[in-house]
Amino acid sequence: MLTMTSDEARKQAAVRLALATLLKDEFEVDNLFVGDFAALDTPLSLGIERKSFSNLVQSLASNELDEQLSKMVDVYDIPVLLVEGLPVPVAGKVRVYGARRSYTYAWIIGSIVGWFLRGVLPVFVKDLKATPPTVAALYGVAKKLEHRDSFAPKRVLPNLRPMSLTERAMMQFPGVGEKRAKLFRNDCLEELARLDLAEWQKRLGKITGKKVRQAWLASG
Repeated sequence: MLTMTSDEARKQAAVRLALATLLKDEFEVDNLFVGDFAALDTPLSLGIERKSFSNLVQSLASNELDEQLSKMVDVYDIPVLLVEGLPVPVAGKVRVYGARRSYTYAWIIGSIVGWFLRGVLPVFVKDLKATPPTVAALYGVAKKLEHRDSFAPKRVLPNLRPMSLTERAMMQFPGVGEKRAKLFRNDCLEELARLDLAEWQKRLGKITGKKVRQAWLASG
């Protein structure tokens, strides 16, 4: 199931309608912890942050994008930065609609490369019309079981933090990899044992959450 965040669905009705047409019963609108689109019930979890080029530059300047992408890297197997439009620089700079200044093109691209090295997949499309089929195609990659082994995004700059006992325990359950296990880093095993089905599904998605709870109960 691909989820589009409620706020984004209100702002981009055309994108919502296009995705509903493309994906039919595999599309829904709901709240998300981070990102504009997400798939949590797929073999590889997918999160997509959509930005117009002007919004990208403004969020880079305010450090908002860094906060969003750092959360995405921790939550999703495939964190994607989807950018609509990429203007041609003039004398090494680009003008952004609504801004009072030009921005250095190298700074923008360098910032995106920095996040690529940390595991974020940058995808550029021509305009808003190209967003729905691109999102649908990325969802198609995430939901194929064979891609869990053949497609494994690796950070060039690895996270050397040791895993907690709870994270190691969660990785024994079906559909839970390193990224999803991190969601439970600050939980203790006793707290997880008391979680009901709704809470498991809220954290892991409807299908994976149900499978993990069933496996948890069977192991106890």
